[in-house]
Amino acid sequence: MKRSLLLILPLLVVVACSENTPTAPNAMKPALTKVPTAPGQNKLVCFQSGDATCTLKASGAKGSATLTVTGVGDASVYYTGYNNSIYGVLLSQVTQLSFTYTGTATAGSPRFSVPIDENNDGYTEFFAFAGANLCNNGNGFVDVIKDATCNINYNGVDYANWAAFAAAFPAAEVALTDNYVFVIADDVGTWTVNNVTIGKTGR
Repeated sequence: MKRSLLLILPLLVVVACSENTPTAPNAMKPALTKVPTAPGQNKLVCFQSGDATCTLKASGAKGSATLTVTGVGDASVYYTGYNNSIYGVLLSQVTQLSFTYTGTATAGSPRFSVPIDENNDGYTEFFAFAGANLCNNGNGFVDVIKDATCNINYNGVDYANWAAFAAAFPAAEVALTDNYVFVIADDVGTWTVNNVTIGKTGR
């Protein structure tokens, strides 16, 4: 089901990282700081809050960002604007959702956070999480859609992989209106994420 985009950008800026841990419903986090536009061709956007920083590097359109957390806070990246090939799309139709990273994965960082719309009204009910500790090929590659061993946590329930998650919610979509798909770290540590790819056909 595809609907016209509702670009409520001020709201998106506030809630881009308004997700909680994989075992709890959504909750607002401390005020987020948007980091200036990346150098060169890097199209990622950084957000950071509390004791965390996000540093962008010039390395192509799918360039890198270093996420560092030293205390209570979070750092995350997402793409500017909307990628029409993923927002408002059924979960079963998403074909690209991946990133590479360096650093040691923790129980929840770094991870993909995907806003899920169960009610087909464009808005997020909960986020689906794919953490690098339970979704990587052993070489720092997180491939949510194509890795059959990639665990998905949604509203406190674990699913074996994206296909099982999509089958459990056949009418659900990636939320269209109020959030982005992003990569986030909120445990103490440092990670560099690269090649963030999202979408029905990839970005």
